[in-house]
Amino acid sequence: FRIASKAQIPLLNSHSFFLCNIDLRPSAIAGLSLGSLEEPQSALEAVAVLATIIIVHESGHFLAAYLQGIHVSIFVVGFNPMLAKFNAKNVEFSIRAFPLSGFVGFPDNDPESDILVDDKHLLKNRPIMDRVLIISEFVEGLCSRDIILSVN
Repeated sequence: FRIASKAQIPLLNSHSFFLCNIDLRPSAIAGLSLGSLEEPQSALEAVAVLATIIIVHESGHFLAAYLQGIHVSIFVVGFNPMLAKFNAKNVEFSIRAFPLSGFVGFPDNDPESDILVDDKHLLKNRPIMDRVLIISEFVEGLCSRDIILSVN
């Protein structure tokens, strides 16, 4: 697999339609180095990039639920052991030692939850399209698009 050195990509402007040359080589991406992956710094950079992707991804689930008024009980980045946690608006946010995963928890099946089983703000009691939006991360897609566009 080889990336072409340059590509013509059509860009639509409010005044005209024109072709623009954009360099797609990896070296053209600011800050991207394809040096030795054996260096500790490269491993830390890879973990940082992965952690950022996980945070954006899980934030998509969280925001999709929050904006629809659906109860969220837990927002976690990483896996054990727990490094830090705090509570805000009945949500437990935590950061764990290994930032290679994450999840958003809903109180639907939590036996210790004080939320009534038939509460309309539980994920399982919402219409199917609300649940699809949360699971498919509609909001995450929009956030990712905005982040990517702001970097360029």
